[in-house]
Amino acid sequence: RDDALRWPSMGFLSVIRDWLPDGLLGLGPGRGDVRVPLVLYSRSNCPLCTQMRAAIEACGLGERIELVTIDVDQDEELSQRFGLEVPVLEIAGERAFHGQLEPAAFLRAVEQAARARNARAR
Repeated sequence: RDDALRWPSMGFLSVIRDWLPDGLLGLGPGRGDVRVPLVLYSRSNCPLCTQMRAAIEACGLGERIELVTIDVDQDEELSQRFGLEVPVLEIAGERAFHGQLEPAAFLRAVEQAARARNARAR
């Protein structure tokens, strides 16, 4: 059920995003508009993987991020590397979350990666 995937605590994120000034995540006007790459290692029929992707999407970063989902079962090396350890989220090439995603920590991590990428882009 779709409503089973909703995180009750996620509603506060839209309020926070609306309240924060443009560019706080390092990607607003005049900040270079560099997208932060995210890689979500997951597998099909994985409830935690589905929940993590839903949590990422609920944060509403939209075009500020570039999310790629990789099914580890489609590659033997990745399947061995991750085993049952999915979901794993990398932010800008760095392992950031495993199992569950904490929204506030996720937003901070994306902000930090955005600022670093924008600094390099200048």
